[in-house]
Order: sequence, then structure tokens, then C-alpha cells
Amino acid sequence: MYYFTDSPTILTDLPNDLTCSIASTDDGRFVAVSVNNHIYFHCQKSLTLLGRYRHNPQAVETGGNLTDLGFICLLYLSVRESDQLDNEKYVDGPEMLHNEGFDLHDIAIQSEFGSNAVLNHIDQAVNCQDFHWAPTLGGFLATLTDRRLLLVILPLCRLVPEFIRAVWLTSVEEPSAISVNSRFRGFAVGTSKGEIISYHLEEMSDNPVSSQKFCLPDSVKHGIEKMPDSVKTLAWSPDGYCLAVAWSTHGMALWSVFGSLLYSTLLDQTEVTRFFAPLNFCWTLQGFHLWTVSAFVGDQDRRMREECLNAFKERILHSCNALPQTQRQVAKNVAKMRSNLHLDDGSGDVNGSRNQNFLMVFHLAKSALASNPTKDNHLHLLLCTADAFIVTIRRYLHSRRGMLHVPLPSPYIQANFPLKFVALNPQGSQAVVAGSRGLAIFMLHSLRWRLFGNVCQEQTFEVHAGLAWWGRFVCCCAFNYAKNHCEIRCYPTTERLDDRFASIVALESSIRPLVLDIVGDCLIFFSTDSHYRSFDLSLGSKPHGMSTRRSFWSF
Repeated sequence: MYYFTDSPTILTDLPNDLTCSIASTDDGRFVAVSVNNHIYFHCQKSLTLLGRYRHNPQAVETGGNLTDLGFICLLYLSVRESDQLDNEKYVDGPEMLHNEGFDLHDIAIQSEFGSNAVLNHIDQAVNCQDFHWAPTLGGFLATLTDRRLLLVILPLCRLVPEFIRAVWLTSVEEPSAISVNSRFRGFAVGTSKGEIISYHLEEMSDNPVSSQKFCLPDSVKHGIEKMPDSVKTLAWSPDGYCLAVAWSTHGMALWSVFGSLLYSTLLDQTEVTRFFAPLNFCWTLQGFHLWTVSAFVGDQDRRMREECLNAFKERILHSCNALPQTQRQVAKNVAKMRSNLHLDDGSGDVNGSRNQNFLMVFHLAKSALASNPTKDNHLHLLLCTADAFIVTIRRYLHSRRGMLHVPLPSPYIQANFPLKFVALNPQGSQAVVAGSRGLAIFMLHSLRWRLFGNVCQEQTFEVHAGLAWWGRFVCCCAFNYAKNHCEIRCYPTTERLDDRFASIVALESSIRPLVLDIVGDCLIFFSTDSHYRSFDLSLGSKPHGMSTRRSFWSF
């Protein structure tokens, strides 16, 4: 479950353009926005603008606008110097790089799932409009220019066209936006009628089946003058529990994966959110931040002209050839049409400003069960943000006492941003948190933190799979960067946070735990090799110590 914790932050004014792209790095450190041949780079932690890059006008004339393809991809270039072991051999020539691409027009496409399906090919005039990577579905989804949806299943070896399988998803009608939910092996489709439908593949037949329809409740339908138009964009949160939706006219909404409406701007009457229109979404920091390129719709007629021109431009680009002179002529014609439609002047902008678009960040809190679904976390109401957690003890749930907002200590969160796991003991007296490295313990009765005295020990390991309580001990599965393997670590809360008082059991180097819990005196975790492993927990002979013994393995 997701909740808003604070007012959204408006970061940067952007050029007025309905075509934009936004993406973040895998480690969540940076966010890039591409709009109107400008690229803006922001820091994820401080929400500050790091720099702005403007595309060269000569490059725009030669290769087209940056947003013509509709996406942005961030690449890291890593350069490492090393000594060659065999100095007599050298590699020179194109054999270093292998082309693993294929032409979609050469693939035989099945009309449906099954061995008796009819095979056909994509017409040469039809091209790929949108691309959605779907690893849990076996490949990717492609939206074509003829408004049809295609599922391409890739082979495990090299991309040989004979082994690539493609199937038409005929049950999906008029898709205008798509977002893949890898956690639940499905995808959500927004239609031109304003509907949002979730699909999943059956385990036996692999047929796409409609599993959920995200509908606005009657209280929202009766409170608005007109139902939203076609869906502009969709985005699942990284954990797959929340879906962000924006419509082409105006308005946005958040739905849970189970179909409950969490938030909507359609009923808002304030000037800030009444005409709020997101253009693109990007989830970052494991779902704690929702970045969006947005605009305030002050002139519906102007926005309609802009959308019609963009749709006309896309049809022209997909129907004509890819020669540079043809692309330049199309760009000149579109620029002339923009001028004729009065889209380049500031007459339709608010307060005469040409920068209607802006970059906005929503701050959210989510249930600790989403990332750490242990038995203890079910006993209390526990939410977490990127740098704090919010808790209400079970015995105070029906009282008037408010929720306790606990920010993480600055020395810890500054070095280990963002927060990853939170666990509360059954009594509700102590909490343990883990960021990018190490962990810290919080005493609710004294409102004091307990941190590692040796920072080197804290930075040595990273908590994986979650945190759990066993009596007065904190248990976790952690990856030891110094030894390059995973470990089971148990720290007593009656002593200082120090490896001298911890019970550490090394695991095999190939084991990577995904989720853990403690049932009775057994610690159980599930790993990436699809194995369950159980360990017996018992008090050790040393004071404040404990022992961990492997009891059985389940396959």
C-alpha cells in the first residue's frame, strides 16, 4: 500500500513540449529528462539539477529530435586497464562485436498460442512504435503502428530468427499505453477509451487473460463533469504493487495491484491539481519517489492542437523512408505547421510564459511488508519512506494517539541512502533498519539510535532478503563484500553493534537469498536457485551469544 507523505516538489521548468522521456539509473543515483532537444540531469538524493545538455542544431537537422523515438536510455561507460596475459595474440577487426539484432518483418507471427496457430508476417509498411521489455514473459512487448500488440519470446541462446517466437495478443484492443509488471508476470494496458486493464499469462497455456480492471469508483464518477479521455501513460512501481496512470486530457491516479484506488486528482478543486496533466512517469528509489514531467492544462484547445500535430507527425515519420533529407523535410513541414497553428507563441500559456511543463517529484511511503514480509511486521502498522519510517504500535491502533514519525539518523542515512528494510519486534519496543550498507537499531521507549561504532564493519556488508527478530536478537541475510559471499548474521540488542558479539554463518558462494522469515526457532529463507533452506536458532554458551545450525534443506 502506498501513501503520500508530503507535498510534491517542483524542481525544474521545462520547455513546452508534449513529447518527453524520463529515465533513472539502475542504482537510483541520477534521473535524466529529455524534452525539446534538451537533457536535464538531476541528483536523486538531493533533488538538485546537476546539469543541462542542449542538442546541437546541426545534429537536430541531420538526425532529428532527441524525443522522436519516444524513449531515453542511460549507459555507463566503464574503462579498465589490465595487463594482457598472452602478449603474442591480439584481436583486430569487426569480430569483436556481434550483431544480435533481427528484423521484425522476417519473423513468422502466430495468430494465437498453440501449435495449430496460423502464421503470417508483418506488413513492410508497419513498424514498431513502442517497446516494452518483459523478462518474466520471456521477451518483450511491441506496440505497432497499426495499433496491434505483439509478444516476442526470445530464445535462451543467440537471436536466431528461426528460434524466435512471436504471437499476436488479439484480446488487447486499442492500446494507447502499456506497462509491464515483472513481479506478477503480467502487464497493464491503457486504451483509447480511457480504460485500464491488467493481463497475465496462464501457467498452462500462456494465453493472456484479463485479471483486473482498474475502474474509478462511483464517488469519483459522479463528482466529475466528464470522464477522462484516452490513457496517456502507465507505470508500475518497481515492486509491482502500485500503478500510476495519467490521461491525455488531464488528471492522474494511483491504483494498488488489487484494484483499489489509492489517489486521484480528478476530484480536486484546487488550482494546483485541478488541471494537472502528467506527460510521463518514472518510479525511483524502490517506489519511494515518483518523478513526472507534467503540465497545467490552461488552454484545452491549444493542447488538442498540439496532440493532433504530434499524432500527424508520428504517422508521417512511420510511413516515409528513413533518409536524412526526408526527415529534414518532415521537420521543416512540422515546424511550419506549428507556426500556422500558433503553437510557438506564448499566447496560450499561463501568464505569458512559454515554460508550461515542469518536473515534479511525489514523495510516497509504502508498507514495510512490501519489501520485508516477515511475521513480526504483520503485528503493527509500519510504513517506510526513503529516509524515515512511520509506526503505530498494535495496542494504539484504536486510540487517538498519532503515528510516530522516526527520521533515520544523519550519520547513517547520508552514507547508506535510501532505506531498504524495516522490522519491528513483536513487543513494539525496538526497530531495526537497513539501508544500502549495514544496519541500525532504534529504541522506541528512549527514542535513541544504536549504530555501529566501527564504520568499516558497517560498510562491509549489505542486507539482502530482509530483517527478522528472534527474541532479543536481530537476524538477517547479508552479502559480505570483503569475502564475496552471503552470510547469516545475528546481532544481540543487549550489546553494542559490533561483529565481536555477532553470530555469523557463511553460506555457499552461489547462494543469494531473496526473502526470509523466522518461525519459532527456525530461520527460513528462499534463494535465487529456487531452494528453501532452514536453520535452527538456539542460545550459545557465551553470554549474549547464539548458535545457528543448518537443520534441513528443502528443494
